[in-house]
Amino acid sequence: MAGATTNFVGVRVFTDLTGTLARIDTRDGTIIGLTGPMPLADASVFGLNAKVRFTTDDAARVLAMGAGLMQDAIKQIGSEGIVTTVQVVRTQHSTLLDANARRAAEMSAVVGSAALHTGVWAHAQVDADGRYPGLLISPGNTEHRPTTGVAGITLSDGGEDYTEAPTVEIVGGGGAGATAICSINEAGQVEAIAISNPGVGYQNSAAKATGEITFVSNPVADTTVTIAGTAVTFKASGAAGNQVNIGVDLAATLTALALMLNGSADAGLVTVDYTATPTRLQLTAAAAGAAGNAIAFSTTVAGATVSGATLAGGYDAPSVVFSGGGGSGATATLTLGTVRNPVMVAMDAVATRLIDCFPIGDADQSSEAAAKQWAMDFKLSTNVQGMYPAAIVNLGAGNVTRPLSPHVAAAIVRRDKEAGNPYKAAWNRPLKGILGTSVPIGYTDGDPNSQANQIVQAGLGTVIEGNLLWSPYTTATDPTTIGYRSLKMIRTRRTADKAMLRPMRKYMASDMSPHEATQVYLSLDAFYSDLLVLGPIVGYEILWSPTMNPGELLQAGAMRVKVRYAETPDLTDLQIYSETMPEAYDALAAAIAAAINALGRPNIRVAA
Repeated sequence: MAGATTNFVGVRVFTDLTGTLARIDTRDGTIIGLTGPMPLADASVFGLNAKVRFTTDDAARVLAMGAGLMQDAIKQIGSEGIVTTVQVVRTQHSTLLDANARRAAEMSAVVGSAALHTGVWAHAQVDADGRYPGLLISPGNTEHRPTTGVAGITLSDGGEDYTEAPTVEIVGGGGAGATAICSINEAGQVEAIAISNPGVGYQNSAAKATGEITFVSNPVADTTVTIAGTAVTFKASGAAGNQVNIGVDLAATLTALALMLNGSADAGLVTVDYTATPTRLQLTAAAAGAAGNAIAFSTTVAGATVSGATLAGGYDAPSVVFSGGGGSGATATLTLGTVRNPVMVAMDAVATRLIDCFPIGDADQSSEAAAKQWAMDFKLSTNVQGMYPAAIVNLGAGNVTRPLSPHVAAAIVRRDKEAGNPYKAAWNRPLKGILGTSVPIGYTDGDPNSQANQIVQAGLGTVIEGNLLWSPYTTATDPTTIGYRSLKMIRTRRTADKAMLRPMRKYMASDMSPHEATQVYLSLDAFYSDLLVLGPIVGYEILWSPTMNPGELLQAGAMRVKVRYAETPDLTDLQIYSETMPEAYDALAAAIAAAINALGRPNIRVAA
């Protein structure tokens, strides 16, 4: 630059060893993410909602998982003859006695929280090494279609003065996992609400909080139980006011205690109803709702234990709450009913965030019709694979029925490892680790009405002939998505698109110039030409569009590149047309005549 000066006289060399082109490589997508409860796990190895990554031949960690479906899933993956990396997230198991309540609680824990990175959402956090799962499974948690989810939200009042969409919360109802988002119109009113996850475990009415005190021996005089701030004292005799006489045994004492408490007019004691058993004093909030969870109780009786510092489990009736957004007044009501499996919904959302990740679920196993209805729940998703029926396996302790998803995930990983890339279809190959299916699936070559074909066309994957994986499609059967449902093609697209993001960051902060633009185009060309040679795509072109890149866009530091390419489809419908060929007989007659003439016998000839 004219007039410029430096503080050095001599020759200096400034070396830049960075390449001029960004190298775009396909990511290793063979990590399988598993999420679920592990009641018998070693908590020092598998902390709650912590990602633990290891290979399937790591016997110590597999053993630390404890017996159960999650450990079995690792064994199932190994039974397919591969060793791969898994990323396991342990979620809270439930000790509730009611089967439906226990399932709802465990499903909610598996769903987890996107904000807190718990449950399946833990997999959405990419570690510093840049590695994350390419496949997600949650054996035993994806089949059920809950009847206690949020099935609909109806806007009652759009409110006013909103400058941005407010946050929508589903509160009360005793369930968990339900989430929703809303949009506003130009008038500053909420105009639409969409359920992003229906959750599970919700009830239409409020519930009362409960608790209990468990005794191991008869109380001694002057010990107490304190409920809602009021102390009740045990006395040998002459009890008055907030006192109760000790009975001949523990059962008699607790019966007297419950009678006294239920008859009290004390402002604190009347907030609870009391029931005695031979060893327990059971407490139930007098009024339903979450407020009952604040009622404290304790005891000084030796050996006695309380279920918690306060009553627990109370909740208000479910409702929709709007917050933020700068406005006020929006209200809505919700409806409960049968909903999509919330674990599968969450896995689909995580996969969408990661881009080149795919969830494999096990559909409702109660019947083929129920499985097809399960698939219909995800007819708009191009990520989801659903499997029906379950697999019969032997994991070393006799034949058992287990979810099919671990075997399918392993089959995809095995195919990736064989091909050295994620661009090949894994179906129409035998599953090596299954003995058969929980129900037989019929298939007849050439018959569109065969059972297996009907299952596949409904958006599910299945197994034919005992162990042959027959699973070319995702659940995308809606008219808007059915044209793009091949898992192979979708994986190709998502993998290629994701592969570009990190390497192309190389060009950020560089001067925008014709030279730099050509480097971008050359980098992309090198990547897609490799894909063309490898076979995942059948053609591509990279376009510079002046209309997409007006001057004001370039001035703002942005540049738009259009890439057009077509994925190589996997052959799913080989149609062979057979018809008669009469002219072949004319050729045959001519050949016979030629052969007779070739005999050269004077008395043998072909007639005119």
